[in-house]
Amino acid sequence: LVPAEKPDLYSMFLIYSKSALAEATIPVNHSIVDLGSSVTNIQFVGQDLDVEDLGGFVRWTPTPGSVTVQDYVLYFASNETGGDRSQVGEPALFGSGDKVAIPNGTTRESFSHFVVYSRSSLVESTTPVGLSFDDAAAMFRVSNLSFTDHDLDQDEVASGLAWLVPEVQDTIVDFKIFFAVNHTGGVNWQERSLVGAARVGSVDYNVPDSTTLSYYDHLLVYSHSSTMMQTIRVVVQVRDLEASVSNIAFFDQDLDDQDLGGVLLWDPPPSLEGVVSYAVYFEWDGTLQHRSQVGNDIPVGRVLPGYWSWWCLTHEKCGAQYTGAGRDYEYIPADTYRGVFPNLWIYTKSALLEQTKPVGILISDAAPAITSFHFPDQDLDFQEVGGTLSWTEPSDLTLVTHYNIYLAVVDPNYVAPQHPARRLAAITDTSDDDGGCGNSTYGTNGTNCTIRTRTTTTLTISSSTTLTSTSISATSSSTSSTTGTSTSSSSTSETTTSSTSTTSTYFTDLSR
Repeated sequence: LVPAEKPDLYSMFLIYSKSALAEATIPVNHSIVDLGSSVTNIQFVGQDLDVEDLGGFVRWTPTPGSVTVQDYVLYFASNETGGDRSQVGEPALFGSGDKVAIPNGTTRESFSHFVVYSRSSLVESTTPVGLSFDDAAAMFRVSNLSFTDHDLDQDEVASGLAWLVPEVQDTIVDFKIFFAVNHTGGVNWQERSLVGAARVGSVDYNVPDSTTLSYYDHLLVYSHSSTMMQTIRVVVQVRDLEASVSNIAFFDQDLDDQDLGGVLLWDPPPSLEGVVSYAVYFEWDGTLQHRSQVGNDIPVGRVLPGYWSWWCLTHEKCGAQYTGAGRDYEYIPADTYRGVFPNLWIYTKSALLEQTKPVGILISDAAPAITSFHFPDQDLDFQEVGGTLSWTEPSDLTLVTHYNIYLAVVDPNYVAPQHPARRLAAITDTSDDDGGCGNSTYGTNGTNCTIRTRTTTTLTISSSTTLTSTSISATSSSTSSTTGTSTSSSSTSETTTSSTSTTSTYFTDLSR
C-alpha cells in the first residue's frame, strides 16, 4: 500500500526480486500515472443574488477521466485553500449530478468561500478548488456593458444598450435598467430613474428615441430574481451626442412664386461623431408634423466647390455667411414647387435615427412682379404691330438679369396651357451704367450689386412686325394681353391697336 500524500518526485516504480542471499540486479519497472481529479467551473445558484442567504446549491464540472473519484465534498471556508472549513450537506457521489444542495436560510457567518474536495476510496484530496462568495455574486451580473447614443438632439438619448449575459442565469427573472446621477445608483429615487426591464437571456435593451436624459449621466443594469434585485450594479457612462447644423442660408434664384431654385448652405455640427447624413424638408407650421423631403439624404462631407461662392461675395442680402466655398450644401433645382410650405428644415441623421429637433429657416421666395404693361400699336397694318411696349419693373431687381419678351398664341377656351407656342421677340438687360445685379456672365459686376428702385422699362417693337397668332373675332378694337405663370400670380395690361379692324389678338407669356 502506497501511503497517501507521497511526494511525486519519481516517475516509476522499480520492483526487485530478493532471496535470502541477495537482491536481484535487474528490477522490473512500472511507470507512475498521477491522476488529477480536481473539479472546475464551480457555480452557486440561488435566489439571493448578493449571496447573503446561501440557500440554493453549488455545482461544478468534474475533470474528465476521473475514474478513481468516489465522491465530492462541499465545505464553507474562510479562504480558497479550505481554512476553517465546515462541511455542507452530504458528499455528492461521482456522476450523481455533481452538485450539493444548501438549505434555505443558511447564512454566511464568518465564511467567505465555497470549497470542493475530491475523494477516492482511500483518501480525500488535500488541495480543494474554491469560489469566493463575491465571485459567485458576480456570476449573476452582466458584463461588457456598452452604450452609444444615436439620438443627435441635445439632452436626448436613444440606442441599444448592450451587454454579455451573466454566467449564471438560472434564478434571474430579468434585468432592471436605470438612469443615475452617478455610478453609485443610490436607493433614493431622486438619484436614479427606472428606464425599463429586459428579459433574462437578452443581450441588449433599446432605449427609445427622444428619451430625455435630464441631469443623469450613467446607465445602470441590475440582475433581478423572483425575490430580490441585486445590490451591486453594472455601470456605463452616458455620452449625450448633440449634432445640429448652423448658419443656414438660402437665397431663392427662381423668380416664380411658390417655386424655388438655388443652393441651400449650412455649417456642419462642431462634432460629426455619430452623424452619417443630412435630410432637408419643406415644413408647414413648426410642429414638424407636416413636411416633405427635398431630394435624397445628403452624405456628410459633401461641401460646395469654391467657384460657387461668386454669387454672394458682397451681396447685401446674404452677406459673408452665405459665401459657399467649403460648406455643406443641397442644390435645389429651379422650378422646385414648395406649395404652401413656408419653412426649410435641416435634420442630422445617425446610423439609426433622424434628429427630432432640427434647425430651420423661413423661406424667402423671390417672385419679383412686373406690372403696368402698356403697348400702343403704331403700325396701322392689319396683323402687324410696331411701337413701344413698356412696364414697371419689380421693386427688387436683385436677381433679375434680363427680360425675355415673347409673341405667343393661346386658345381662350383652354385654361393655363403648359407649353404654348411662342417665339422670342427680344431681350432687355437690366444692367446699366449705375450698377445692377448681373448678366449672362453671372456676377462679373458683382461688386456693384445693389437693390434698385422701381422704374419704367420700355421696349420698341419695330414697325411691320408680323403677328403670327390666330385672329379671333371681337366686338372692340382693343386687345387684352395677359401675362401669368402656373402659380397664383398674374398681371394684365391693355394693348391699344390703331387699326380699325374688328379683330383682336391675345398675347401671353406663360412660363409653364
